[in-house]
Amino acid sequence: MEERSLIAYEQYKDSMQRFEYFITGVIGALCAFIAQSFTPHRIGFNPSTIEFLSLIVLLLSFFFSLKRMESISNLFRLLHKKLHASECKGQLVLNIDKTPFVNAQSGEQYNSPIEVQLEIEAINKALPKISSEIDLTNSKVGRFYTYRNYSFYFGVILLIYSKILFAYYKC
Repeated sequence: MEERSLIAYEQYKDSMQRFEYFITGVIGALCAFIAQSFTPHRIGFNPSTIEFLSLIVLLLSFFFSLKRMESISNLFRLLHKKLHASECKGQLVLNIDKTPFVNAQSGEQYNSPIEVQLEIEAINKALPKISSEIDLTNSKVGRFYTYRNYSFYFGVILLIYSKILFAYYKC
């Protein structure tokens, strides 16, 4: 990858992570705001119950947001693992006939072409497993994104509804 591509990717990753932190912070602050002013009343169809439900739904949204950030971290770990394995394999393929040599990517020393071939086969066997883990983790990231957003929207709608209902409700 060229230098510009690496810089662009790094900027994308940083801005995406900052946005995730921001959204999680907003959801957490909203939960704290609701919780500090919440006064429990009897459960029923009243503004207090709806406000409590909005707090529960927003806490779920906060949980999904944290799980999404955890999954994103795991995804970056897996992507690094795949990239490192591919780079090691590339070095091994280039130097298969130049034994003994030290793999510049992993620091391991290889004394014979047979050792190099065995390592290449091990990497070839590991790469599909890593790719399937990446696919699974990527789908988790997408699911947590959807769950977080829908629960956030629903929680905010419930909160607004409870505030409007307070104006019309007679205790």
